[in-house]
Amino acid sequence: MDNMLLSFQHMNGGLIMNISSTLAFKPNAVSAIFCGTKRSVLGLTRSLSDSFFYQKYNNRICTLCPGITQTNLTESARKNLCTNELQEEFERTLAYECKQKPEVVATAAVHLIQKAPHGSTWIVENGDLYMIDFPHYKSYCVPKTLRVVCEK
Repeated sequence: MDNMLLSFQHMNGGLIMNISSTLAFKPNAVSAIFCGTKRSVLGLTRSLSDSFFYQKYNNRICTLCPGITQTNLTESARKNLCTNELQEEFERTLAYECKQKPEVVATAAVHLIQKAPHGSTWIVENGDLYMIDFPHYKSYCVPKTLRVVCEK
């Protein structure tokens, strides 16, 4: 965090691109810690994209969330799971995922450097790059019949 704020102070007009993952948006039992840390990257970026930082330092910040990518990290993640059962579940989960080449992610990163609006979040998956929006949390509210009113 200190390094990021230091970057904000000295860049004057630059871009900080944080890397998350599509796993930040979907639960995955065998990658729970990875999913959680990638979700925290989204929260950090969204917090730092507040207009306070942008007006003060004139730096853009965005997040790139790659889908499954053909890297050594994916293979080592499977091997580092502690049981055969978890390794099999990992392989079953990935069997339906299209694994993109690292060059696809690199091309997406270049696009973000050139064009990403401040505070934006992007997904690159199967060669498709698109920006996403986060709805206001109250839009997730369940119907009133399922809600409990707390005394004030």
